Amino acid sequence: MAWKCFRQISAWPLPIKFGARTFSGHVWKEDPFFNQLPEVRIKRCGRPTVDVLGEEQKLLVIQPDPKEGPMEVPYVPADFKLDEAVSLVEAVTGWTVHEKRIDPLRKPHNKFLFGKGKIAELQKVAKTLPISGVFINTPKLTPFQHEALEELFEKDVFDRFGIVLKIFKERARTHEAKIQVELAEIPYLKSRLATDVTDTDHQKGGGGDTALHIAKQNLAKREKMLKEKLVELRKRYHVTAIQRMKHHNLPTVAVVGYTNAGKTTLVRALSRDEAMQPKDMLFATLDTTMHSGKLPSGMKVLYLDTIGFISELPHELIESFQSTLEEVIHADLIVHIRDASHPLAYAQKGNVMKVLSELNLRQELYDNMIEVLNKVDKVDQTACPLPEGPRAELHVSATKGQGIQELQCRIEAAVMRITNQKLWKVIVPASSAALSWLHHEATVTSVEPVETQLGNQQFQILAILSESNKDKLVAKFGDIMLEEVTTFQQ
Repeated sequence: MAWKCFRQISAWPLPIKFGARTFSGHVWKEDPFFNQLPEVRIKRCGRPTVDVLGEEQKLLVIQPDPKEGPMEVPYVPADFKLDEAVSLVEAVTGWTVHEKRIDPLRKPHNKFLFGKGKIAELQKVAKTLPISGVFINTPKLTPFQHEALEELFEKDVFDRFGIVLKIFKERARTHEAKIQVELAEIPYLKSRLATDVTDTDHQKGGGGDTALHIAKQNLAKREKMLKEKLVELRKRYHVTAIQRMKHHNLPTVAVVGYTNAGKTTLVRALSRDEAMQPKDMLFATLDTTMHSGKLPSGMKVLYLDTIGFISELPHELIESFQSTLEEVIHADLIVHIRDASHPLAYAQKGNVMKVLSELNLRQELYDNMIEVLNKVDKVDQTACPLPEGPRAELHVSATKGQGIQELQCRIEAAVMRITNQKLWKVIVPASSAALSWLHHEATVTSVEPVETQLGNQQFQILAILSESNKDKLVAKFGDIMLEEVTTFQQ
């Protein structure tokens, strides 16, 4: 039976045509788009293959260690890159690492990436090991390199883009996330369409187009359709999300950081949202989620749990997932969390800041950013003394609750400063409707009944008010007394 697909690439569950149905990844579906795909038979290493989500893979992981050229900034040693590469593989369901190694790379080879002697050694290793594929932890192999390496190893070959994309495809839950992944993948697919397709000299449709040309046209149509759909979803979702943030009139605190630094665990500790279930894996969160919480004064805020960042994230994925971080752009405050137990915590900070710089954030978000070192329970405290100063990094353990109260106080002070809110002592007659108004329009931290010398009943209220709400209160209720309070009664 002739089957219908593109050349297999590192991370795409390729559509296989059986009659009117399409099998894409793990879902059978009717898909008119794929029904239009041209008949092409792809051969790779002498055999047709298809990459399907959920299939098991046992990989050899190779970490190239460049010995020439400019040093990358921030510099990350090869052994740490290898550890992250292993974590990426293990983040894919059913995938395991059989063997890992670091190999020096003098000068990237146009065909095999590695030089003649080294690639011969790797070929021998790959053929003797009981593995199903090879992961070369380089950002992206060229189509020529990818094809040459698969023919050389006679096994599946994956680059960093392919592995990260596979994780994203597996974790994408919302319609928007799935579209973003597919959009990021299409340029990758375009560059890897088969050039040795049988039947390509068979003309289609009478217009002189080859099967390969029609495949490229169909991909372009698919890309256009997905972009239009994404614009529609953004209008519905992102505008709605931002409106929801503004409608609740709550300050928003975005928690950002390197993947697996503990963002979800920290948001859970800050918001006390027990429904959140943090996972110890890379890219556990792909979509930004909102969680309501209270600060020590009783002020309500919205915490945003965001997608994790990673070094050498392919440009296509950064571009596609910038929309996922749109809520961060509109946040009032950013909390940047780092893994204190990771030896490259500062290098990871550099990667996070690099991605944030591409979002064109307001300068005040950088100026007010709170730096948090998480997982301090996993490090030697004597070797990691607490820094001093108002902009010092806070040391916390989100799992054990250590430092959470201090972080909440820091967040509260920043939020009040940024949103121009202050704590006021308000004294109103017991019969006044001001107390009800304050409960609705402001954050009331305490209410105490008091009695005047004349025996009249009053309420002494501590409330957090913005300047505009203070003016409204004075205009609406004349029989009140106001006094600014400089410190909280914790």
